[in-house]
Amino acid sequence: MTKNLVESAYGFQRRAASYKKPGASSPTVLVHGVDAELVKEATGKYYVDLLLDEAGFWKWRCESIGVVDSTQQDCFSVGAEDPVG
Repeated sequence: MTKNLVESAYGFQRRAASYKKPGASSPTVLVHGVDAELVKEATGKYYVDLLLDEAGFWKWRCESIGVVDSTQQDCFSVGAEDPVG
């Protein structure tokens, strides 16, 4: 099975992020300073590398906590596995 590792192009400027795989019943929640997957690149800029191992619609959400309260969310689609690979 081919797996694709993708770095988020969104450049999360948040302290908490979550994502939900297509087959999951609940989201995975990541908190900066607790979960190593939520990486601080620079002041106010965070990112998550996701292993996109399921086809379908993935949902993501990121939130600020503290001085500025902000929320951003969206979804993206992952196609079926490459039949050649």
